[in-house]
Amino acid sequence: MLTTTTAAQAAPPPLTDPVKATVIADELGDKRAAGVYYRNGRVVVAVTDQAAAETVRSAGAIAEVVPYSTAELDTAKAKLDQLVGIPNTAWSVDQSANRVEVQIYDGVSAADRSRIEDAASGFGGAVDITERSGKIESTAYAMRGGLGIEALRV
Repeated sequence: MLTTTTAAQAAPPPLTDPVKATVIADELGDKRAAGVYYRNGRVVVAVTDQAAAETVRSAGAIAEVVPYSTAELDTAKAKLDQLVGIPNTAWSVDQSANRVEVQIYDGVSAADRSRIEDAASGFGGAVDITERSGKIESTAYAMRGGLGIEALRV
């Protein structure tokens, strides 16, 4: 008896484990991958080329081809991280947007804005600077000790 498999039968099951998706991204390397995130309940692996996208799809994950790799985004963020001591600013890598998001809140001086813009200038669209109203308030505090936990016996 001759059996054939259809495309639907040959397709891998949908990948739902972000740890497995991260392993795939790690195997591709930081120049071909650009992060793992969820979109509509499915694991997405961002990649920089079609061959990497095929690798991701063959594992059952959704591949999104993006312009900037993990290495490029991390380099841009590292450049911004050198700008210590600028209050009311924040930045981080947003893998789902494939860029470094920079927020500048009220009260940042023109000189500090210029420092941020200069640091970001060499990275083109990999860095997005957004002006925000308000100020960043620190809510951090030193925690000492803690509450005891006792078992309740009935």
